Amino acid sequence: YVGELVNNAFFAMENGVSANVETDYKHNINMPVINIFSETSMNQKTLFKLEEGTATLTINNLGGGKYAVQDFSDEGTHKSDIEVVMDLHTAKVTFIGETGSSVFKMNQNVVADICIFRNINVNILVETETPIMKASVADIKFQAKVEDMKIDFTASHNAGLTGPVEGTLSSSMLASVTPTDLVFDTKNKGNVKVALPFSLSGKVDLQNDASLILNSEVQQASWTGLARFNQYKYSHYFTMDNGDSEISVFSQINGEANLDVLKQPFTIPEINVPFVGFKTPRVQDFSLWENTGLSDILTTTQQTFDMNSKLKYMKNPEMITIDIDMDPIINAINSNVKTLHKKVLIGKDKAADMLAKSYNTAKAEYEKYSIELPKTITVPAYRVPVMNVEVSTFTIPLPDFSLITMPALHVPSALSKLTLPKITLPKIQNIRIPKMGDLTYELSVKTAMVTLKTDASILNQDSIVIKLDASSTSEFEFLNGRIAGNSNLNTVDGLRVASVLSVKHLVLEGNHDSTIVLSFDSVDTSITNSAKVTLPDMTVEIYQEIAGNPDEGLVVSMSTPSAGLIALQMQTKRPAQVKARLYGRYPSEPTNDIDILDLRMSLVNAEKLNLQTSWNMEMPYAMMLHLQEQVPVIMEMVSEPAIRTYNIVYEQASRLEGSFEEAKEQGKVMFKRAVDNLARVNPSNVMTTVTDKAILILKEYQKKVEIVLDAVVEFLRETKFQIPGYEERLSGLEVYQKFSTFVANVSEEAVEKVPEYFATMFTSVLDYLKAIEFTLPGSNYVVIGREILDDLFVALRKIQDQVIVTVRKLGDIQLEDIINKFSAFIQFTIEQNEKFLQTLKSQNVEKFSTFVTDVYNDAMNSQVLADVANQVESARRIIMEYVRAVRATVQNILADMSIEQLQADIQSWIGLLVKRVNAFQNNVIKTLKEISKNVEPFVRVGDRQMEVDIPLPFVAKFN
Repeated sequence: YVGELVNNAFFAMENGVSANVETDYKHNINMPVINIFSETSMNQKTLFKLEEGTATLTINNLGGGKYAVQDFSDEGTHKSDIEVVMDLHTAKVTFIGETGSSVFKMNQNVVADICIFRNINVNILVETETPIMKASVADIKFQAKVEDMKIDFTASHNAGLTGPVEGTLSSSMLASVTPTDLVFDTKNKGNVKVALPFSLSGKVDLQNDASLILNSEVQQASWTGLARFNQYKYSHYFTMDNGDSEISVFSQINGEANLDVLKQPFTIPEINVPFVGFKTPRVQDFSLWENTGLSDILTTTQQTFDMNSKLKYMKNPEMITIDIDMDPIINAINSNVKTLHKKVLIGKDKAADMLAKSYNTAKAEYEKYSIELPKTITVPAYRVPVMNVEVSTFTIPLPDFSLITMPALHVPSALSKLTLPKITLPKIQNIRIPKMGDLTYELSVKTAMVTLKTDASILNQDSIVIKLDASSTSEFEFLNGRIAGNSNLNTVDGLRVASVLSVKHLVLEGNHDSTIVLSFDSVDTSITNSAKVTLPDMTVEIYQEIAGNPDEGLVVSMSTPSAGLIALQMQTKRPAQVKARLYGRYPSEPTNDIDILDLRMSLVNAEKLNLQTSWNMEMPYAMMLHLQEQVPVIMEMVSEPAIRTYNIVYEQASRLEGSFEEAKEQGKVMFKRAVDNLARVNPSNVMTTVTDKAILILKEYQKKVEIVLDAVVEFLRETKFQIPGYEERLSGLEVYQKFSTFVANVSEEAVEKVPEYFATMFTSVLDYLKAIEFTLPGSNYVVIGREILDDLFVALRKIQDQVIVTVRKLGDIQLEDIINKFSAFIQFTIEQNEKFLQTLKSQNVEKFSTFVTDVYNDAMNSQVLADVANQVESARRIIMEYVRAVRATVQNILADMSIEQLQADIQSWIGLLVKRVNAFQNNVIKTLKEISKNVEPFVRVGDRQMEVDIPLPFVAKFN
């Protein structure tokens, strides 16, 4: 490292105060070992001058250098000039910079001009160039003027991209602020081309613009966005405008996608599956668009999305005037403002006097101490560390501050001349509020599959009108539909609300019509609702009506074309009489009312309350008899879906059973193919060596395991343990035997007690199920609960006995027997592995197939697996025996059942129900007649009516 630093400073007092400082620095760095080289030089000149109340500061920087690190080297230069000029009222800063190298270039130009209490101007220009960005230019301007009370700001940036991403970028922003106006606008745009893998390319277009204008006359805002990648496009536009006559909000969103690539056919070749010899079929000219059903759902590859919405509010020029007397408040505020104005003027004069005295005192103190300041400063000799540079003693002369005098202060005189405006509030006689205007909303959504439209409005005309119209149209019939409705609210001479709503769709159609009138004298209401539901197998229609008026009272009704009408009516003819009735109409006689229940309550001679009620069982009986006649139709509607479902389940079950057999046979074929394919592989000497080594390892492993097992048995046999609760010490084998016996006894007792516990807990339920006995509808089969439970208990008892036997056997097994069986199992496994390796080495296919069969037979005949297999087989036999019994019972029931018999049974039940209801009615009437004999003056009972008189202990008067 070799470096040099030189610094020179000069101070002068001639014709003012001036100072000059110049610094030079340069170095050379050379590190051959790590291949690093650097050569740099820098120069800085600083000039400060104070002359005639103006201070000037100038700084000039100049630098350059070369450097190399490993295989990379570069050379760069830098030059910048800073100038600051200021006085008591203005300041100006100028900066010019240039920086450059082989990979980076930048030019900077900054000018800031400030005038206190007048204006501020700032201009910035930056030009940049890099390997990936060419001709990047940023321009910023800021201006603030006090006389106009206005702030302006503009900025822009433009750049060109090169390399994998090539194109142009541009951005701009504008802002203007005044006390009465705000303007903001920004625009951003990009157009580039992107290089993608596999020699592909993509074109990308981006745009994002926003603007805002706020003032006393106009309030507007908008936002525009766009994005595009090749044939895929998206754009949106939002705007809001508040004008003199209306407020509007508009939005638009558009999208576009081209799916033609899905139409391109491609081919999937045959694929061989290893070992099994299976080949996937060749797929020729497969199209995702045609062969996956996308063409039926999306209808076209040109997918588009267009959404438009508009919300508009039309202002009403009419006003609602509210008279209010604000004179006392306005007078009080004006009086206080006058008093405040006088006090501010007095305080202004006092502040001016205080400021003048304070300034004069500070000026006298400054002139006093400035005389006593030294004329020079002596700096002693010193050494610069690291570089070992010695600097001798030198003297710095100081300016004569006595020559600098403080200017006269003119602020107090100016402050004394300051005047304040007078404020007087106007008189307010009333408050005016605009009336509600008209609000409308429109929405449209359009795609390739469906188009949605919605129109809604709230209009304030002679009355308030609310409208709604929404529709959906599509090539798919299920997506077509419409909802339309309107409501009218009128407040002239009371309140009147009239509403209409309709719904239309493939599945549902409905209508609503209502009128409600409220006045000071009466209430009139009429509401009708109708609905029609269309399903694949049936159509349901419902009609509902609610009416209320002074003549007919309140009426609530519901009807269907097939069942007729049912209604409830309540009315008051006089203040002393109330009438209510429940009535119906037959579908064949839609205009003839048939009373079902009638109730009248009236006041007789103001001395007693008379209650009259009558009933008619004709319609309920007719409804039940009509239901009896419709049983065949209902059975047909229910039975056909049930039969279809049964056939589907039976077909799937048959297929599943066949699939099991097919899978079994296919498994044999695939195994045969795998063996044949394996035989075609020619084992090398390496395979022979590997099998021999594997056999030796398995035999050695068997010996090690037998040694460990023998050691474990010997340890447990010879080692004694002291177990709590036992006086003598027990060996490990004895401890295991006692523990296994204890567990077996507890398990056996639990298995025996569990059924008894459940039988005790659910005694009432089991008794109820045992007592059940009925004839299954549609057949002569008698279902007996006791027989079903007996069959279930027999099967459960067999399983319980088998579990108890298994638990007892587990308790009797010795630990030595378990270890011996485990040792035998290890020996069996190793022997079979050795046979497998020998068979594999022999390359004999038939021998290999025979080996697999022998392994299965040996495993099933071994004592270890034979016990488990026997237990599982016993449980399976018990369960299958019970399942076969249940299946036979169900088959017998189904064989004995017929649709005709089931229809006859249901019709017989309905007829029996009619008779029982009739008998119940007669019994109730008979009982009431017998009871009413004791109170015959007050209660009178007939076959279809009843009358009750209730004496009143007071006299009621009605006009």
